[in-house]
Amino acid sequence: MEQFSPEYLKRTLLIFAMKMRHRLTYEAAEDMVKLLGAFTNESIPEATKYFWKKTLKAFSQGLSIHHVCGNCMNYIGLFNGNCYNSDDESETDDNELCVTCSSCRVRVTEKESLTAGNFFVYHSLGQQIKNLIEVNGEKCDYRETRKKINPFAFEDIYDGHLFRKLVPPDMLSVNFSVDGVPVFDGSNYNMYPLTCTLNDLEPKKRGEHVMLCGIWCGMKLDTQSISAFFNPFVRESQELFKNGIKVNLNGVIQVKKSPSCVRYQ
Repeated sequence: MEQFSPEYLKRTLLIFAMKMRHRLTYEAAEDMVKLLGAFTNESIPEATKYFWKKTLKAFSQGLSIHHVCGNCMNYIGLFNGNCYNSDDESETDDNELCVTCSSCRVRVTEKESLTAGNFFVYHSLGQQIKNLIEVNGEKCDYRETRKKINPFAFEDIYDGHLFRKLVPPDMLSVNFSVDGVPVFDGSNYNMYPLTCTLNDLEPKKRGEHVMLCGIWCGMKLDTQSISAFFNPFVRESQELFKNGIKVNLNGVIQVKKSPSCVRYQ
């Protein structure tokens, strides 16, 4: 993955926000940036459709849309042959993939699911950790290099007896949390971000590299819907626990032990 400067990413994010809010074409967005440059006497050569699409492609790795049944909130999966909890895949007259929920037997298409908002976005945890190590150059060795101030105090999660028992020294570990906030005051429509932090970074850097692994937008999560929301996260964590993460460090391929999810907040 190509490295982008923080200044470029901030500027590009603001341009994308303006483009989406006012439904601008790429050409209109380019003209807007050129106009601003005329007032500030500053040229921004990377503010072009080519660079913007290159940035979107780089940061779209590991993103996927997962669907749930709107009737019973059962997890369905991806509409690309990976519908884990569905039966009887078929196509409609319009050549749309249609699946049957394995729980309530309701049939649904991808278009219907997207229109009704019965989906959530997942961003691969393994891909984000891989980028963190390869692109940002984080060594993820704080557990070995940290210096305790008081040998009798609990200064970090590493000092916990249960942590030391469950997580070997050569294994990465993450904290994950999910909490909902209303999108509007007095609204029943909520947004639930699933975020992770890597314990193997220094405490200050953990806050600088919070990983957004999923976003659920809709009604308040209950037992069934939160099970669906966590489905890809649990599946990937199990896969990473088994096979680890391959990272390229200075041309050398190494396998980092997979993250063990040690705490839910």
